[in-house]
Amino acid sequence: MTAHDCGLRIADCGLNNNESAAGHACVAVNPQSAIRNPQSSSWRRYLPLWTVPRCLLPAFGRRVPSRLARATPRQQAGRLWQARFPVPRSLFPLFVLWLAAAAAGCQPFAWILTKTVGPFIPEETAQAEFDLKTKSVAVLVDVKDPTLRSGFPRLESALSLRLGKALAEHKACGPLVPAHSIEAARLGDPKFAQWSVAQVGKYFNVDYVLHVEVVEFQLRDAPSSNVYHGYTEAAVRLVSPDTGQQVWPVLAAARLMTAESQPDVAPEEPGEQESTLIDGFADKIARLFYTYKLEDLPMRPKVK
Repeated sequence: MTAHDCGLRIADCGLNNNESAAGHACVAVNPQSAIRNPQSSSWRRYLPLWTVPRCLLPAFGRRVPSRLARATPRQQAGRLWQARFPVPRSLFPLFVLWLAAAAAGCQPFAWILTKTVGPFIPEETAQAEFDLKTKSVAVLVDVKDPTLRSGFPRLESALSLRLGKALAEHKACGPLVPAHSIEAARLGDPKFAQWSVAQVGKYFNVDYVLHVEVVEFQLRDAPSSNVYHGYTEAAVRLVSPDTGQQVWPVLAAARLMTAESQPDVAPEEPGEQESTLIDGFADKIARLFYTYKLEDLPMRPKVK
């Protein structure tokens, strides 16, 4: 049996017939053409079959087709697509949408990310600093400064009303003493201002008293300024009427809370800046006592 009987082109695949065809194998050498251009040479196709007799070649096939050649036309198109574009074809419309949103601006791009990637990202939450669930609460707002009280006479009642409403909306506590009941007791008893926080809690028979002492409240940086820039500051604490002791915060006399409104030249309605600052401050205090998602907060709040 000769090399021709094996059905091989020895000159093309770089084989030397060093032995006789009596069963000895041929020795492969690297032709110069294959070394110079291994991709276009044919010796890679014939090398795996050079020991197979010619009579068995039809069963194996004279050429070993590549993976792309064995694929269907649709599979070939898909593999060519993946070779040219790393993005899968099914995600390509979404990829184009991302690019369009990024070119349009930050807000559309943020909305796209929230709707597509957001469901796969764990939600960040802020835990309540004190659990008031099922506990009855009285919201007591005090303004000790006479000048501040005369400048904003409705501050105590408005902040108490808005804070109680925020706690009720998020179910942060149990029964709440109505703000008008506390205001009626304040106006009905001349000695109400001398009561302690625990006495107020015993009077209304509640579990806790949320005491908010406002120490600063202003709508302008300077009295002569025509730019409205609100700022407020208050000391917040929880007191148990049964023991008369403060239960929150534990390591401080009170939690100092501040709020600041965005600068504005002229309000649309009288008292709008005051109401905006009070509402934003009440919401900020109420968030101390219930768990909420950070994504639920407005990106550009009027009061921060």
